[in-house]
Amino acid sequence: MKTCFGISTAELGKTVMATLKKDETGLWTVSSCKEWDSDKKLKTTLLFHRGVHVGIQSWWRPIKATAGMEQFTVALNDVSENDDDDQVNPQAIALTSDLNIQTQTFEHNLLSIVPQDCFLTTIPLAMSSVGDTFVTIFGDQSHFLIGITRKRKLLVTYSLARKEGVSLTGFLGRIKRTWELKCPDVSFPDKMCVLGDPQQISDSLVGQSVVYIDTIPHAKKNLIAIGSALAQEGAELPSFVKETDSAQFRTIRTWLYGVSLGLILLGVLSILGLGGINFWYSHKKNAYEAEYQKVIANNKEINKLLKRTDNLAETIMRLEETFSRQTLWGKFFLAVANERPENLYFERIGTEPIAGKDMAVRVAITGWTSQESSVTKFIGKLQEMSYVTEITLSSLERNKKKRTVFGYKILCTLLLNG
Repeated sequence: MKTCFGISTAELGKTVMATLKKDETGLWTVSSCKEWDSDKKLKTTLLFHRGVHVGIQSWWRPIKATAGMEQFTVALNDVSENDDDDQVNPQAIALTSDLNIQTQTFEHNLLSIVPQDCFLTTIPLAMSSVGDTFVTIFGDQSHFLIGITRKRKLLVTYSLARKEGVSLTGFLGRIKRTWELKCPDVSFPDKMCVLGDPQQISDSLVGQSVVYIDTIPHAKKNLIAIGSALAQEGAELPSFVKETDSAQFRTIRTWLYGVSLGLILLGVLSILGLGGINFWYSHKKNAYEAEYQKVIANNKEINKLLKRTDNLAETIMRLEETFSRQTLWGKFFLAVANERPENLYFERIGTEPIAGKDMAVRVAITGWTSQESSVTKFIGKLQEMSYVTEITLSSLERNKKKRTVFGYKILCTLLLNG
């Protein structure tokens, strides 16, 4: 039975992992969706041999519109079938800082990072008979998501806020007319698939021929994890990151963990066995004291095993300290990216050690903004982080060439022990 795993970080501070299994008939089913706090490093460590696909927040922009957006990364292998088809087949982009955080967090198990909206393509392909070309709709209490899939390829997704006066049917009509203008020789998909709670959508699609998939969890964060897990199951998706070098050795690494744990248990059992012998001999000290002293003095194998166990325990402690620092850095970068005000941008984040403090580093954040209040707001967000201290605004200066732009520099201290 084949198994695949997907990760969603759509909800701030939360991580969702979906486990899917494929039976003998080729049908995919959701085995579980587990959620935990993103700062729990043990959960990531316990992935062991599992390879995961991570869904990350992304946007779709025409190819020409992505020029000059240095803070973004364009998805790999995301090339339109027609170079003149920019508006119908745009490129997927994501914040480079978000990609770095997720890559560091799941480096040892990462198979790919894909747009979180890929579930609009992968779930219908794997769990329905809608075909290879279709329109997918997901709706919750605040938004509609619409995805266009053609020949098993995710072309683009749209987001529509749910509010008074907004018509889903009308929005779909505008998408279709845009398609017909840009690609007159390619017919617009005539099949439609609905994910999530049918009650959130069905009233807007009266009279439409629709396939409903309601056998999986309706929550968006769960759908993102499920869709990401299916990223390599026949769909053609844009990808921001491919399989990491560390992930290629995850099976061997897991085996080494098992061997290390086995040796530790063997050492513990040996110590317990030695304690039992000591207890038994204590009651017969008068009769066997001479023989007991001789056995202990000549038992070189036990002494070697105890020494080997101590060395392994020291190695594991060093590994745990390394994993702890990596996870805290990931937590810091994730918080900085998510708490960034709308009009504030980063240019550089630098660090330097602090003399006499191994568990703290000095961090300098530089960038620019169009509103001075954005810097004050961002500093307030940093002050709410328990592991960030000594926050100061080092400089805030108006750009001499662009008077509407302010350059800033913020200094703070990051506590590596959390």
